[in-house]
Amino acid sequence: GWHEVVRDLSSKFFSSLKKIELDVSDRAIYFANGICLCDGEFKEIDSSDYCLATKVFDFNINCDVDGESLFEKYINNAFGEDNKEYVELLIGYLMAREITGSGRDRAIVIMDNNVIDNDGLMSEGGSGKSLFVKILGEVLGICIIDGKSFDDNSRFLFGAYRMGDGIILIDDVKRDFKMEQLFSQITGGIVVERKFENAYRVPDEVGVKIVITSNYKIKINGASNMRRRFDVYTSGYYGLHRR
Repeated sequence: GWHEVVRDLSSKFFSSLKKIELDVSDRAIYFANGICLCDGEFKEIDSSDYCLATKVFDFNINCDVDGESLFEKYINNAFGEDNKEYVELLIGYLMAREITGSGRDRAIVIMDNNVIDNDGLMSEGGSGKSLFVKILGEVLGICIIDGKSFDDNSRFLFGAYRMGDGIILIDDVKRDFKMEQLFSQITGGIVVERKFENAYRVPDEVGVKIVITSNYKIKINGASNMRRRFDVYTSGYYGLHRR
């Protein structure tokens, strides 16, 4: 089997392989026919370009598209046209993947519009919160954590994280969730630990960001809480009446 092959490989074999320098903080987006750089430039792929295989979209992209894209239409519907510019800024914040510890680290908190003024109210859900983050995760890489079973005391909380993922989505947190549970991870970085493996800290250069979705209002408790989050509310467009 494969384990017998691995057992027979010597360090000499590995030392003869060509060393590849892989930049896990790479902000470019890779397609079959080229690369979209973070400054908006599009370039063809050449032999010097390396990236994680999970970052490559196996189809050609056409950058010469006029009019409103389906994603733009979705943003307008899900968050409302009045919030479009703000949501675009949040997308830019995630795409930029600024180095962790810069002093400008924030978690993005996405809630439904009908929980704004009622702390005890639970929304119906299904408004597009998680879908929005997962779409961005297709580009940036995403680690999804079930908010209902979220336990900040667990050593293995971020065990599903893959090196290079740009987003950690804590999806559908419980009513008693408190932002203070994540202060150290938001501004100080992520430590990944899996069973029977050594723990490691995600390099600051990766710029991984945390996004939280909730059907409840997540309270702002003091200035420390406020300066660690960006709040955005859905419009309610994708509600039960559209299912």
